[in-house]
Amino acid sequence: MFGLAWRTHGGSGLGLDLPSVLELPIAFRDWLLERVATQRQREAHALRRTTTG
Repeated sequence: MFGLAWRTHGGSGLGLDLPSVLELPIAFRDWLLERVATQRQREAHALRRTTTG
């Protein structure tokens, strides 16, 4: 639930509230968690590429 409700500094992330997360079907919640993790990895990789040239 933390992974879906957490919002990083600057507003990145889903930022769902706890009641919304609890209402999600389990399979969709799990998919969202995987998708958010994938997106964060992509963003981190892109940031590393811009800082290293």
